[in-house]
Amino acid sequence: MILSIQQGYMCMFHFLDKIYFKTYLDDLGSILGSMNINLADGKPMDLAMLDDWEDAINSINASRFNLSSSDCYTAMILFLKEASKRNNSKDLQELAEDLETKNTTNRFGVDIYNDWMNEVKKIQ
Repeated sequence: MILSIQQGYMCMFHFLDKIYFKTYLDDLGSILGSMNINLADGKPMDLAMLDDWEDAINSINASRFNLSSSDCYTAMILFLKEASKRNNSKDLQELAEDLETKNTTNRFGVDIYNDWMNEVKKIQ
């Protein structure tokens, strides 16, 4: 499935939002508040979140216009790793590690990859 950079961002947002409501991780909630889309202009509340997303996309050398769902998933992991460093968050680091392994039996009780693909299908 091919996604635009905006669609990939929205998949990431909805996926992480779903994880938040299963885990109630404070640091994840904080990031989601910054990532939330402002209805007035269609951009994240904190524009730095979009910059961080674009940095993650660029770091995996993916095309900004034709992203696979796998590209977006990998970029999301990098996005979370950077956020975990910036916020000194063990929870975000552990979440990124679980996402990396696509572990269905993880510490957060989330069916990771299936949940991700469900969000991708909703966006398209």
